Amino acid sequence: MRKLAQAGYEVRAFEISDEIEETYKPGIAEEMADATLLLKTGHLIEARDAFQSIIQREPQIREAYANLAVAYLQLGDQEAAEALWREAIDVFPRYVFPRANLAQRCLRRGRVDEAESLLKPLEKVRRFHSGEFRFYVLTYSDVLAAQGNYAAALSWLNLLSKALPRSPGVWPRRVRYWIGRLLHRKQPSQSQMG
Repeated sequence: MRKLAQAGYEVRAFEISDEIEETYKPGIAEEMADATLLLKTGHLIEARDAFQSIIQREPQIREAYANLAVAYLQLGDQEAAEALWREAIDVFPRYVFPRANLAQRCLRRGRVDEAESLLKPLEKVRRFHSGEFRFYVLTYSDVLAAQGNYAAALSWLNLLSKALPRSPGVWPRRVRYWIGRLLHRKQPSQSQMG
């Protein structure tokens, strides 16, 4: 790694774990599990209410913010979901899910620079839960591809494939980036055009 850094390459090291560092008060873990089950089984209003209640009593539980935002999205309230992600970023500046979700929304709207700036603070994170790492890499590779840097996007996907084999979402992106890379190469530059 040192040789790569000396040669001018950006070098980052990550620790990826499936351990969750929960510091929930007694009973909150069960409430979170129940609320998450409500969300997964389509009981969206009940899930929304449960996550809101948890946040009101225990505002330091970042997963409640992420899951409440998903409930809002599934209920069709995109503005509430985005507002909650922004609130979560204020409270938990290095939490991957709200930043990556907002970055994905920016990409859909063509706001690539904003998407990149949302992910920028995550460059300092060295320890990720595997789910966070996967979502971060997929989103960051989408930003790179949107900037036309398909080689870097593919490089990040390769890193993800090596770190977390069989990660969902890698192959469709890989195909999309390869096609984009091929099309990008074949387009004449402005100086070549008459």
